[in-house]
Amino acid sequence: MENKNNVLVIGILTLILGLLLGYFAGSSRALYYPSSYQSSASMMASGMHGAMRGMMMGLEGKTGDALDLIFLDGMIIHHEGAVDMAKALLSGTKRPELQKLGQDIISAQTGEIKMMQEWRKSWFGK
Repeated sequence: MENKNNVLVIGILTLILGLLLGYFAGSSRALYYPSSYQSSASMMASGMHGAMRGMMMGLEGKTGDALDLIFLDGMIIHHEGAVDMAKALLSGTKRPELQKLGQDIISAQTGEIKMMQEWRKSWFGK
């Protein structure tokens, strides 16, 4: 039980660290670019990039089951975010290419989330 809590705490801390790194990376851009050039999408991309860096830091030094578990936890969160973004896209875009991409992302990543959750349960009983 303690191992499960440790992995969860590490995952959450890694995600928070990544979001903070992304926030500060995006904030530092404000010094160089006028606010008219900054879009919410670019700021969100900075935050997501920072979150990914944070997730990667959580993998450092891990091997075996510890690596597998933290990888699965991070990828499930990552894929859930992609599905949420694709759903938001579908509700607002009129471009058929982006509608198809959004549907493809939802379909593929929902299946991958389910697969990773099943592996996690089978391998780690969680």
